[in-house]
Amino acid sequence: MSEPNEQPDQIKKLIDNVQQSAVNLAEQAAQQAQQLPGDIGGKVSSAVNTVAQGIRDIDPQDLVHTTQERAQDLTKQAQEGINTLTHSASQQADAATRSVGEVLDDTADKLRSLAPSEGPAKELVDTVASNVEAGGTYLREQGSSGLVGFIQRNPIPFALGVVALAVAIVRPWRRGA
Repeated sequence: MSEPNEQPDQIKKLIDNVQQSAVNLAEQAAQQAQQLPGDIGGKVSSAVNTVAQGIRDIDPQDLVHTTQERAQDLTKQAQEGINTLTHSASQQADAATRSVGEVLDDTADKLRSLAPSEGPAKELVDTVASNVEAGGTYLREQGSSGLVGFIQRNPIPFALGVVALAVAIVRPWRRGA
């Protein structure tokens, strides 16, 4: 692998080689154009010589500078595109998280409606439903940015909410069995 300070020299040599090859090709084309019949050969040869001179006049440093500017522009455009996509994904995640919050609220209501009318099972279901509802409220208010924090701060209520959700989903199927 080459050293970083060697790269500009290598790039300059490469540009010089390409530039010289282009000049050589233009000069050859000008010589061949001279062989064209009549006035056309001289005109084509003159035009090709003008192109060859234009190639000779290109400063490799300007070419490198222009290429670097273009690369910086492309990098900036890519970063802006990534920022736009990230923002869009964040908005979609927030909307999805808020929807989950609403589902948790509905689940808490359904749990309460399935609970026995009294006794320790009712108290347990009420506690679970309250935790599920608190989680749903939190998700609706905080969006996706609060989801990870909520789980980290409230692992037991979150786990109870998952269990309650599973019970709410499975219980109607067990009744039908």
